[in-house]
Amino acid sequence: MANKVVKGKVLCYVVRDGRLLVFEPTDHSYEEVGIQAPAGSIRSGAAGTTKTPGSRLMP
Repeated sequence: MANKVVKGKVLCYVVRDGRLLVFEPTDHSYEEVGIQAPAGSIRSGAAGTTKTPGSRLMP
């Protein structure tokens, strides 16, 4: 049996004053992926903070 690769994943639901933080990816069209909550894979040794391009608070 081959060695299994395990990748860490993260998904964030950030709410402030009843508004949800979302983003529209800039590398795909809205029709392909829509509006998304910040999420992704965790790289080995990655820092705990990042900036997400296109982030905004929804009303």
